[in-house]
Amino acid sequence: MEIRCFTVGMFQVNTYLIRDPLTGACAVVDTGEGDELARRLLALDPKPDVRAILLTHAHIDHAGGLTHLQRAFDVPTWLPALERPLFETLPQQGNWFGMPALNRPCGRIDHEVHDGDVIAIGELKLSFLSAPGHTPGQGCYYDDQD
Repeated sequence: MEIRCFTVGMFQVNTYLIRDPLTGACAVVDTGEGDELARRLLALDPKPDVRAILLTHAHIDHAGGLTHLQRAFDVPTWLPALERPLFETLPQQGNWFGMPALNRPCGRIDHEVHDGDVIAIGELKLSFLSAPGHTPGQGCYYDDQD
């Protein structure tokens, strides 16, 4: 597994491009709050073969750029199931920080992920580990083989 970190946005959040070296298939983990990640990924040469967007939780700095990524890469998106109520507040989350300009549309969720679910990215098998605390449904994606 190859992992590349992109630190993006005003919150300087870490987002990740995970690549299966056998197939070239990639997943993006988290989005930042704007279009920076989408622009940076599209500028890569070669352009990554993005097959999935995986959200760890639904705060604006991790999910607010989802619509930008979905326009750049029309691929399925996974959200931890327990994050759905928080995700649906993206259009108001900027207000919580006194910055209504950060209110964001929700974007499309294609799959809800639960503890123990496995997502295939090429030959990689990423398991979801629920890790509530920061948010009710927050979690991590990991490959127990790598």
